[in-house]
Amino acid sequence: MAQRPRRSTEQVLTRRHWGEVVGFAVVLAVAVLAALLLAEHWLGLDRRSAVTVSFLTLAFGKLWFALALRNPRSGLIRNEITRNGWVWAALALCVVLLVVAVFLPVLSTVLQTANPGPNGWALLLALSTAPLI
Repeated sequence: MAQRPRRSTEQVLTRRHWGEVVGFAVVLAVAVLAALLLAEHWLGLDRRSAVTVSFLTLAFGKLWFALALRNPRSGLIRNEITRNGWVWAALALCVVLLVVAVFLPVLSTVLQTANPGPNGWALLLALSTAPLI
């Protein structure tokens, strides 16, 4: 309410907004592909585990993106997003569901996921933060 309303002739998604959307998509795509290649060739994971690493990199990258949806003029750590308990609850629920998709045998079989091990988890968590950074 402290900001003036946008002009009625102004587009909802401006050129700057589209640039941000495309930029985020490119960074996330590169992170996912890098996760797949590094998991398979650097960590020596089998195909199923490497694909799981790339899937989880994409999923966690989208979760961290929620924290990036703050007002650009607000603080990085303390802002309207991080002060919202519902956001943290939703993020926690999503993390639990992703972990369950890997470790619950029924879901793991249906989704064809595999535990990537500690190194795979470290890799995917590191690369998934690329869009946030």
